[in-house]
Amino acid sequence: MVSIGINRNNESRQIQPICKLVFVLMFILFFMQAKSQLVTDAVDYSFKRGFYTNEFQLTLSTKTHDATIRYTTDGSKPTSNSAEYTEPLTISTTTMVRTVATHPAIEDSKIKTHTFIFPHNIVRTNDSELKLYPNPVSNILRLSEEKEYRIFSSTGEYISSGKSSEVKMSDFPNGLYIVLIDNEFHKIIKI
Repeated sequence: MVSIGINRNNESRQIQPICKLVFVLMFILFFMQAKSQLVTDAVDYSFKRGFYTNEFQLTLSTKTHDATIRYTTDGSKPTSNSAEYTEPLTISTTTMVRTVATHPAIEDSKIKTHTFIFPHNIVRTNDSELKLYPNPVSNILRLSEEKEYRIFSSTGEYISSGKSSEVKMSDFPNGLYIVLIDNEFHKIIKI
């Protein structure tokens, strides 16, 4: 028997089974709410990934109070050793920004990647020493030599990366892609 007090007649009152159920439900709801806050909120970007012609100031933020934002602009995965975001980033050329929000008491956020493409930075394949063929491509994109590459959609979304002299593109939807190789961006059309 569980007592919660004494009434006027000095009789202890029992917690009714319904009250027990309410306490259990409140505990479960509290635990679920606490568990949902065990991951830092992802980083929000003030500009969408995509194509740009004018320089802009990129602001990064997260809804998690006292979180630290770490970022990279070289395509590498951000870590606790990466640059700490303290002021808006000036984006004036094709740039991939990768971010993670960290907090000492909870798990890091998911890494987010936005690529901001400035078309004047994209080299024409004919102007490059590296040859990519065929273009348009339907199955395998060939590079004239083995290179590390990163592929982005036409909206600047990171698609894949690797190191090879061949890139399987048969599973990619038809459309325009941007391939980054040796800090040069190349337009590739998938048909």
